[in-house]
Amino acid sequence: LDKVGSGRFRYSGLPTYSRDERESRYVECVPGGCVVYRRQVFDQFRYDETFFYPPLDDMDISKWLLDGGHKVYYQASACVLHKKSPSGRPSRYNLYRVWVTHYNYLFRKHWPQTALRKLAFWWSVAGMLVLNASWPEQFRGILSGIANIQASKTPLDAMNNLLPKT
Repeated sequence: LDKVGSGRFRYSGLPTYSRDERESRYVECVPGGCVVYRRQVFDQFRYDETFFYPPLDDMDISKWLLDGGHKVYYQASACVLHKKSPSGRPSRYNLYRVWVTHYNYLFRKHWPQTALRKLAFWWSVAGMLVLNASWPEQFRGILSGIANIQASKTPLDAMNNLLPKT
């Protein structure tokens, strides 16, 4: 489940991002914090406004680019300094709840729903639980995301359930 890797999508649909690599090359996905897109891309692509907070929206864009015949390039010499603000951040519970729900939505949106792929998806979610077992807030967030997915009729319903009730 380590996100750092070859810059390819796993069979489960999870991305692996090329970080700390010394070689520039074409990849399947890049993290969205430091990217540049040609203007023409957005003449064809519309951001999926189902996302109200960004976990995995970069996966959506990368997959759309690949499926549309575009290339994704990792430039090893590019550098960004990301200073996270302590304010305006969701709790770890909400971040992981949203992450699992977004992952389900994007998995269902972009990948064939074969039995083997579904098994890989749920295996990766189980791995997330194991990796976060010692972090109660994150662990509960993952469980809440799973419950949200299971209680929803469609992935879009699950995404809508994340929105604050008005």
